[in-house]
Parts: sequence; structure tokens; C-alpha cells
Amino acid sequence: MSNSFNFFTSQNSIFPRCIDGRAAQVIVEFSANKLKVVAKDDQARQENGPQFLGASLVFVRSLEVVADLPLHQSFDLAQQASKALGLELQIHQDDEHGHFDLSNMSEQQIVDFVANHHTGCGFAKYAWGDQGIEVIKEAKNRKWRVQVLTGHHQEQGAFLNYRPFDTFDSALAVAKNSSAFNTDVLVAREVFETLEQLIDQPGFAQRAEEWMLQTYKDVVVGCADPRIHDHRDEWLKQRFGPGALIDRIILAGATKEVKFVVRQVKMLHDLHQFPVLILTHHEDCGAYGGAENCPIHRHAGILHDNKSLFVEVLPDEVEIEMWVQTLEGLFLPAYEHILVS
Repeated sequence: MSNSFNFFTSQNSIFPRCIDGRAAQVIVEFSANKLKVVAKDDQARQENGPQFLGASLVFVRSLEVVADLPLHQSFDLAQQASKALGLELQIHQDDEHGHFDLSNMSEQQIVDFVANHHTGCGFAKYAWGDQGIEVIKEAKNRKWRVQVLTGHHQEQGAFLNYRPFDTFDSALAVAKNSSAFNTDVLVAREVFETLEQLIDQPGFAQRAEEWMLQTYKDVVVGCADPRIHDHRDEWLKQRFGPGALIDRIILAGATKEVKFVVRQVKMLHDLHQFPVLILTHHEDCGAYGGAENCPIHRHAGILHDNKSLFVEVLPDEVEIEMWVQTLEGLFLPAYEHILVS
């Protein structure tokens, strides 16, 4: 993975994007009450608005969960607050993970696809369950803009961005095999503060931001060996930023007692719906008999052997990373075979 910090860029659009790390293929909006393709391929990928969970839908859901308001009123208020801050409204769907080739469709075929397909937003599915499709339809009925993302999830990390006016260039990161989730916290905070004024509920903005951050989490499984803690903490800080909220399962041997770890991971996902699971082992781990009995390449093999157990209990959209840490603080991707000089 390249240094994902290299892919932060200036926000150049007032249309929010989802935290999703996939690249955009097409953008469709309503013109004279009809859907129209307004950007495709490179033009669509160059648009970098702020990123939130579900794009503009995060504000609808925050009002339902935090302020206990009904769905249609939450839609109305989310629209009002966004417009007051100069933000437009946008949702996303996908090409069903590459099943539909939008690049070879005519504009009318793309319009028909967007009008009749409503899947691909993982946040809508998580937040509203089986009603998520109806929520996407409601946004389209309200003439929200639609961004269509392409391909499979390959995110290798997640960011909480507290830098004003910046966001993550998802398309560039995808092109460099460095895809990542990202949330632009400060812009979301402005919307929450505006919503607090509209609904006259003191404290709503803070509670809504806490709810958003709680929803956007990662989980890290690592060993309890004190020799590796400082290096691991610094690596996580560089990966996700100093403000990242991370659940940690720290056990002797990391995934050695794998069935117990799998149960813990499933419980944490049920509670927090994290998008990324990071499994780490380290060299010279005493739980495996030290470096002589379990060299680095064997740790990579153990991680791969265990991966399927985590896949079985987690949704498809959760990305699973595997790393082997050296005592010097290097993190090596746990490919099935690690070449050791």
C-alpha cells in the first residue's frame, strides 16, 4: 500500500460523496424533472466533494437516531441544513460490483439503470436494513443527485479527516492500489450545528458527531507483547490519524485462540459496524515458540489460514487486512508467501 496521505486533495465540489473508497463511473442528476448524465468516466472521477457516511444520507439518519424524528421530516431538515451551508444533496449506488458495464452503455441506458436499480450504498443497508432501498428511492423522488461507483471494495484503511477544505481523492487512490475509506469531519460538524439550530435541541450537534464517529470505526487485532506496542500505535496513528476511533483486541498470540477472537470480532461488528478489520502478528512471538519455531513467513500463513473464519461472520463489505510486524516496527503485508532476505 502506498502512503495514502498522498491522496488528500482540495474539495472541488459541493456535492457530498460517501466514505466508500471506490471510484465514480457516472454522475446523474435531474434536469427539467428528467434524469440526465452530467459526468462520466474521468470527468466523474475528478469530482471530489466532502465525504460522509452515505453522502447526504448521514444527516437524515442522524436526525432519526439522535433527535428521534420521523424519516420524512429528517429528509426535509437535512435538505434545509445542507442548502443553508451551500451543500447540494447526493446519494450513491454502484454497478453491482462491476456486473453492469456502464462505460459501454448509452446515456439512455445509464438513465434507465439508475432509475431502476437502487442498491450499492452499504450505509443505507446498515442504517435502514431492508428499508434501505426505499430510502434511496425517496432521495431520488426528491431529485437528489446520484453518483454511481464502480468495481469491488479494495479499501486498505480508513481516515478521519479533520483538515478543513481537504478530502480524499478516491479515484486516484484506486488507480494506485491504495483505496481507503474517509470521513471529512469538519464539514459534517457544520451541518450538525445547523441542524441543531433548526430543531432547537441543544447538544444535538455534539451527540450527532459522536454517533457518526462511533458508526465509522475499525477494529485491530494484535498481540499483547509490550515490545511491539509503541511501533503499532505509531503505525495506526499514521494510517488513520490521531483522532481515529479504533477498537482493539489485544491478546497473547493475537489470533492464536482464533475461535475466541472470531467471537469478539463478530460482537464488535454487531455493535459498531466497522468497515475494516486489521489482523496483525509479529515476529519472534513467544506464543508460537519464538522466531526459530515460527518465522515471519509462517505467521503470514497462519493469518491466511484464519482469514476464512472471519469472512464467515462478517458482511461482504468489511475489508480484512493482514500484516506481520517486525520488532523494528516494519509492517509487512501478509501475502501467502513473504520473501525474507
